[in-house]
Amino acid sequence: MAEAQSRPTSEQLRAELNRVSRKGGGAVFGKFLLILILLILILAVLAVILLPGFVIYGNSMAPTMDEGDVVLAWPCRAEQSDSIFSRLCPMPESGDIVAFHYGERILIKRVIGCPGDSVEILADGTVVLNGNALTESYAEVASISISDVKYPCTVPENAYFVLGDNRGNSVDSRNTIIGMVSGDQVIGRIFGTVWPLSRLKLM
Repeated sequence: MAEAQSRPTSEQLRAELNRVSRKGGGAVFGKFLLILILLILILAVLAVILLPGFVIYGNSMAPTMDEGDVVLAWPCRAEQSDSIFSRLCPMPESGDIVAFHYGERILIKRVIGCPGDSVEILADGTVVLNGNALTESYAEVASISISDVKYPCTVPENAYFVLGDNRGNSVDSRNTIIGMVSGDQVIGRIFGTVWPLSRLKLM
């Protein structure tokens, strides 16, 4: 004779529903987390493949960048454009850090003056842009260095006045050896340090 099975109580039904719900929610969260990790990995690989990467040599950009840092750049436009890509690849602006060709080398400096800007460096190293003294928290020291540029100087069309953040140890637009950087020389705007991981940051 078969044993009669008792019907589950309402409390037992609620407990079972809660158990199934928790299990299903955990599975959904696990899948979401896996997809998110895969997307991050794909984006990281694409960034390394598609975006120019550079290893920092020397300390002309200290303390913003240290020797051995690996940085990525976002492409810049050399000239004004009304194309649909103008927002994706904007022209450099004052304060941007850019990588640019200098002969067979690639240098990385900070843009101070853009086309048409007036740049002056005072005797105490203060940088004056269009009549306004800049507050440069990123600069290692004041901008006192050997310079053969006559101030104030006006940045020509399609050119940029650039300085290293370590003003005491940087050859840049203060000297005609580098001079103004043509927009055609600019590779891209540095937007982040990706290595070492301890210095991972966006700029």
